[in-house]
Amino acid sequence: MKDDRFVLLVTIPVKPGCEHECLALINEVIDAMRHEPTFVNTVLHRSADDPGLFMLHETWMDRDDFFSVQLKRPYRADYEARLPDLLRAPREMTVFEPLRADYIAPTGLKANERDRSRDVDIVAAEPIAVIQRFHEAENAYMNAGGASGGASFRHMADTLDPQVVLHQSPDLPWGGEYRGHAGYEEWARTMSDAFDQLEVRDARFLTADDIVIILCRLVTRSRKHGDTLDLPMTQMVKVRSGKIVEFRPFYWNVPAYRSAV
Repeated sequence: MKDDRFVLLVTIPVKPGCEHECLALINEVIDAMRHEPTFVNTVLHRSADDPGLFMLHETWMDRDDFFSVQLKRPYRADYEARLPDLLRAPREMTVFEPLRADYIAPTGLKANERDRSRDVDIVAAEPIAVIQRFHEAENAYMNAGGASGGASFRHMADTLDPQVVLHQSPDLPWGGEYRGHAGYEEWARTMSDAFDQLEVRDARFLTADDIVIILCRLVTRSRKHGDTLDLPMTQMVKVRSGKIVEFRPFYWNVPAYRSAV
């Protein structure tokens, strides 16, 4: 997957009375496309002066993939089929290349601290999108059977900096530090040998500069016993330039994980 990032602005002028149906179709597409590995983020806007004029501000990683693959996804079929009957004028798509971005400080910083936030590499929404893509790739890897099942580590690696460091508590069976893509893949292989299901659920994100704190549940199923653990977890993740550079998870009830493996 290329990091050929681009922004797509889509204006959608809708006939009076068709706004609700069109919004429902747009939201269905967004709910599906946010899981694509090349997706970064999107914002849906409505004109302040025209309730039937919508705009999508989308950021994607690979322009060739978007136009040759993403626009042909089956989940877009209903939307594309209905759209001509809902529009009062043609939909317009315009591609832009990012040149500069400026943002206010993350939520929680005082006004006099905002100048320091200008050194943040990427907007808070983007680190969250990177982490969400990692979680989705991790879940897909585990559900495919992990390394022993022939699953590819590539989509996880796409979200990780080549020098990424994963810190695992030493009291865990898989404790230690895992460095680089090779180290992270070693950890993924160890986890997939221990669990045939691993999924982060109900994630909530708190951001400050390049650090994201994730409050979530970790759901795992032991290969050895078949038992499912559904426990709270906190993750501290650093994201810079669109890649995860450091990962430090905090597990609740470590003895339960030791028993599971």
